[in-house]
Amino acid sequence: MREEGPTKAEASALLGDVQARYQGWQHAQKLMAPLLAPDFSPFDAQRNHEIDISRHLALLLDPEGTHGQGRLFWDGFVALVLKQQSALQQPLKQQGSAACEEAPSLSDLRTAHMPVAATWLAGPSVKYVQREHYTRNGRYIDLFVQLQGGCIGIENKPWRHSRDGRQQLANYTDYLQGLHGSWMLIYLGHQAPDPSSLSEKKREKLIRNGRFAYLLWPEVLDWLRDSLSRIQAHQVRWFVEELCNYLQRRMGSDLPEAAMNHIAEAFTATPQALDSAFQIRNSLAEWQNQRLEQLRQQLKAAIKEEYSFYWKVTPTFKESYFSLEVGWGPNLYLYFEWGNLASNPGDFYWGLHFDKSMPEAFVQTLRHLIKQQLNVEIEEREDTWPCCVYIHKDPLFVPKEQQEKHASKVLHPWLTLGAREDDFVTLVMKRHQVISELMNHADLQPFRRKLATGGSRTPAV
Repeated sequence: MREEGPTKAEASALLGDVQARYQGWQHAQKLMAPLLAPDFSPFDAQRNHEIDISRHLALLLDPEGTHGQGRLFWDGFVALVLKQQSALQQPLKQQGSAACEEAPSLSDLRTAHMPVAATWLAGPSVKYVQREHYTRNGRYIDLFVQLQGGCIGIENKPWRHSRDGRQQLANYTDYLQGLHGSWMLIYLGHQAPDPSSLSEKKREKLIRNGRFAYLLWPEVLDWLRDSLSRIQAHQVRWFVEELCNYLQRRMGSDLPEAAMNHIAEAFTATPQALDSAFQIRNSLAEWQNQRLEQLRQQLKAAIKEEYSFYWKVTPTFKESYFSLEVGWGPNLYLYFEWGNLASNPGDFYWGLHFDKSMPEAFVQTLRHLIKQQLNVEIEEREDTWPCCVYIHKDPLFVPKEQQEKHASKVLHPWLTLGAREDDFVTLVMKRHQVISELMNHADLQPFRRKLATGGSRTPAV
């Protein structure tokens, strides 16, 4: 019995079957487009920045809103928050029980008390929901809900490339704590907040005290979808359903279930095919890690000493990026980042990232210069990302005539490391040089002194 895995011919045959099935599904989608328009969304015709997604949430969370569904959305959201808070507190409950069994000191008891549930959220009526609530320290909470006897702040990060500002959530908690009544901060994102925004020690304390919870956006989408059957107004049901579909498409690359089942038939046809599929998966993961290490070494060798280079790829690919300073001090970096490397290597982009919010005049000037001089399609901006460009949509990395090809999304860096032409590291350095020169443009100099001071980051090379 052979145990060394599939032969090259067997692996090629399996992958060929998968590719044929995927292309067949794509062709079927095109044939059905006149009737189903699977890629169409009315939200594509609107501006959908982070603040706009917050506006949609505010509309739904207000029981007195024009949706006419009363507390349907608010009660569902509170139930989700309490469920997630309970899950986050479960490890802390175990710690608290263990601490009490060991006869700890008074100081230990003060820090190891049993977690507090924020059940007060479910009772009081909502007085108002406000967007972009000013916190008196120069920051704005995305959503602020004033309740009878308390309040909650909601920080919304709907896109995978969104990043927290330094001490952003810590500042929000300080502000909310200074208000009268009960309070809670809720974070909507794709992972736990960055420690630079809220330290892990403070986060754990807030969770224990019932003051903080973070929700993952897939869970938020599940909550919205669960509400569909209880929405009475047709137009509101349509709005929520289209919003969920749009956000699902923007947030990830998960195939529809029908497509996944069709493709899965290729490797579930026989036990041998399934065994080969698992071994190909493992081999691909190992090869991917090897290529990433090769990329890190080549970047280190190519970058001049005067530029700081930071690399961070966690074992589970929760965070996957590298960045270079562009001459404006430690607050501004040119990032190359995968939004979700574990499941979608094609979600790869470069962008400029600040550790703090920037003046609107600076953002618009910078975006105009990049679009004009680089001839690239810039994605919607976020709070600390004035611009973001997908690698496969940048003509420097992928010529325009090849950008519509599906495989162009995974070309870099996997197939272009050490290539004679279009070597990925060489292209990265060219993009870095152009961006560094652009940052010296006369139109940006009035902002430079104000924005280039403060901030720091520990290199991880």
